[in-house]
Amino acid sequence: MNESKHKELVDMNWGKLTPEFSKENEIIHVFNHFLSTAESVERTIRFIVSRIQWYNLYLKNDFVHTVIIDDIGQNVSDKTYEHIRNDLKDYVVNLKFTSKEQ
Repeated sequence: MNESKHKELVDMNWGKLTPEFSKENEIIHVFNHFLSTAESVERTIRFIVSRIQWYNLYLKNDFVHTVIIDDIGQNVSDKTYEHIRNDLKDYVVNLKFTSKEQ
């Protein structure tokens, strides 16, 4: 990670590391974000990537990340799901959408 990205992450003042769940070497994050516009999807992706990078600053990549996105009740296209999956594939070992798990 370059120095400007590191400064950007630190300046966001994320606070303490508080995942929703953890087990052994896996951290599980749950996000309830609005995904119905292209802008909101991009913001969600940036947020998730930045949050994972923030964790990795302190955990030294000894942990893997699972992300659960609560999208129940939203009208999200298959193309949008694929876009999110593609953009997060280098950061998470498992990505789930709650609407797809039912």
